[in-house]
Amino acid sequence: MGFLTDRASITGITKSNIFHIVDINDTSQGNPDGSSYKGSVDQLILLLNTEFVKLTGDTMTGPLSVTSLTANTSTIGTLNVTGQTNTNVLSASTAHTETLVINNAPSTNITDNSVLVRNSSTGTVEEKDLSHYNFGFFVQTGDSATVVNTTSEISILDGGLGSLTVPPNGFKVGDSFHVKIGGIVSALNGATLTFQVKSGTAVLGTDSITFTNGVTSRAWEFKCDFTIRSIGSITIASILSNGTFSYGVGSDIYGAGFNTLNNTTFNTTILNTLDFTVQWGAASASNSIYSTMCILTKLY
Repeated sequence: MGFLTDRASITGITKSNIFHIVDINDTSQGNPDGSSYKGSVDQLILLLNTEFVKLTGDTMTGPLSVTSLTANTSTIGTLNVTGQTNTNVLSASTAHTETLVINNAPSTNITDNSVLVRNSSTGTVEEKDLSHYNFGFFVQTGDSATVVNTTSEISILDGGLGSLTVPPNGFKVGDSFHVKIGGIVSALNGATLTFQVKSGTAVLGTDSITFTNGVTSRAWEFKCDFTIRSIGSITIASILSNGTFSYGVGSDIYGAGFNTLNNTTFNTTILNTLDFTVQWGAASASNSIYSTMCILTKLY
């Protein structure tokens, strides 16, 4: 074996090349400082692969120990880890992948009517209140107060399950709803009744019906469909409403209705609560009406 040269680096090395190794823990050759052996480059590579993390493409192999990893923002592409892993703490306020962004995670538990959804335009995952997306919006569970012997405009709805309210900026263009209200009416011959359906203070539709024949404890029904055409403040937002009020006498059905576009007083940037009011043309103990049901559903 020749002497070592002062060549700066070796050339033409392969995995089968031999180099000199001293095992300081092996004294089998009689030297307390260790034993001398020959080793190959291939053996060294095998040792390094078992002791250190190896990254090939998008795959990480080898022992990986992360005792604590905390960051306000962490960016992760595609990470595959095989072999020994030990991760005690991994936390981040915001995590990014190639296609998904989680931003502004709620600091408290999400409410019953909220979920995390992905914004298709920005890729951001956001908390979304789905109260107004509930197809079963509201159901009345009792009779309303009777509107009788008065000419005041009075709401004819009563309490129940769900909500008749949409929060500010809760509407989307195309949102469509259906409401069905029914109850019992009595009226003198020739009595008039004006009915209005409202969203907040905005009148969505109104009409009057005249009872050409007196009725006593007859069933009545109001049905109406709504579609949001545009959103925004007054004169920008618009809603189309189509409703009918009807009652039966024997086999005959009488009624009135409307088809109304409100693009002047409707406002989606504020709280909107659906209401249905009635108003008699003349006060009489024989003119009375109340509701026994109200069901509000979302169609689209």
